[in-house]
Order: sequence, then C-alpha cells, then structure tokens
Amino acid sequence: MIKLAIFDLDGLLANTLETSRSAWNALLKECNCKPMGKEEYAKITGKGSIHTANVLISTRGLDTTARSLLKRKRELYKKMLPDVKAMPGALNAARKLSEKMKLALVSNSTRKEVDLVLSSIGALKLFSTSIAGDEICCPKPAPDLYEATLKKLKIKADNSIAFEDSESGIMAACGAGINAIAIPNTYTKRHNFNCALRIVSSWKEITPSAIEKWVKK
Repeated sequence: MIKLAIFDLDGLLANTLETSRSAWNALLKECNCKPMGKEEYAKITGKGSIHTANVLISTRGLDTTARSLLKRKRELYKKMLPDVKAMPGALNAARKLSEKMKLALVSNSTRKEVDLVLSSIGALKLFSTSIAGDEICCPKPAPDLYEATLKKLKIKADNSIAFEDSESGIMAACGAGINAIAIPNTYTKRHNFNCALRIVSSWKEITPSAIEKWVKK
C-alpha cells in the first residue's frame, strides 16, 4: 500500500525551467555572451545548477568559477520567481493524492528558492515535509534527498511513490529503492527514463487508484 508520494519541484510541480533559462540568459547578457536556446538548455538541464554553470563556463569561455556564476544566476532567478505558475493539473492531482497518502517534496534547489516557488504557486501547506538541495550532502542524481525523506517520515521505500520530470530525478528515486513515475516536460522529454515504473504525458493520468494498479503489476 502506498503511504507516501514524493514530488520533485522544478519542471514537475512548478513551471520553473523556462524561468531558470531566462535567469541564465540574463546572466549571459551581462557577460556579453550568446544566450541559451531551448535545445541547448534541454541537453543540460536536470543535472544540477553547478553542472549548467560549468557547461556555460566551458562553452562561453568565461573567466570565473561555477559557484560565482551560480551565485549571480540565483540572484537574478529569485527576482523572477513571484511570477512562476504551477504545471497544468499538478496541484489538483497532488490534492487528490493527499486524501489517501502523505505528500513530501524533494528538490535540488535551495531552501529559499523552494519556499519562494511553493509560495508563488500556493502550495506551501500542501506537503508534510520538504527537503532542499542545500540541506543534504549530495543532490540528485544521488539518492540522498529521497533517503532523508523516508528517514524523516519513517516510511519504507516500498510504501512510497516518486514523481519526477528528469533523468537525474528518476535515478535518485530508483537509487533509494522507490518506484518512480516520470512526467517529462518540453525540456526533458528526450531523457532516459529506463528505470521509471511508468512514463505518463500529463498529471491527468495520476490518481490514487492508478498508482496502486501500476505498483501491483
């Protein structure tokens, strides 16, 4: 029986990936560099902000460190977060699941970013707990976020289900022994979701009964 549903945030629950790309491009403009198009961003997103920063340093020939670049990007990103919206159908699906199980959230984003996004989409009180990327040792694709959530809520992996939009997120959930459902977006639709329990096209497919059915197969 599923007792816990664990959600990713960026690109899964909240439509933040385009906002993130806009922040990176605002930074690149400050550096007089070529902006990132959607195709380029799709190839590097989902692997963490430090990875994106290192890619941009390499491809744009920037004379800086990844952490310095990321610090400025986050300053620009936070200014854009109040306008972020929830992904279509995400909150409705989450609320339906909350009637049958606990909800938790795990994200590679910082605590400040997580709280800002949840506030923007009206979901601050929806989750029993949330753990951010700056609150654990290793971000996704490492399983640390998921393992910390299971430990905190004292629920076994077998009684949990995860929702992710990226390859690294699916790998993190699988690494913690949790069945994971992939809901790809425009940027992650070409990711490798081989270890996912199921791949669905929208939140409309997600119901408590559907999850129990998929887990039992």
